Amino acid sequence: MQEIPLQIYESACIDGASPLQRFIYVTLPLLKRAILFIAVGATTANFLMFAPVYTLTQGGPSKSTHLLMYEAYESAFSYSDMGRSNAIVVMLIMIILIVVGIQLSVLRTED
Repeated sequence: MQEIPLQIYESACIDGASPLQRFIYVTLPLLKRAILFIAVGATTANFLMFAPVYTLTQGGPSKSTHLLMYEAYESAFSYSDMGRSNAIVVMLIMIILIVVGIQLSVLRTED
């Protein structure tokens, strides 16, 4: 937010914009690309989280931290069910693509 020129905020203030209007109509549009990058990266990373679950809890008590990536790993290497593991990963990729597609359509720029 420090990279946004102060002249833009000053001109919005001169035009009579309230602080909320300056945030909505000046700050958010100028930060849209950064917000999109962070949202897509965080969504993908959270869906694919595996290492913390595996190293800390191995699925947790009563499978409380049993995520899809851990389920795919467990199916493949604990139960030797590669077909189920591959199906889980393909479905996970489809879910990620749908969620990221929704994020991209919502935050699409008109450039």
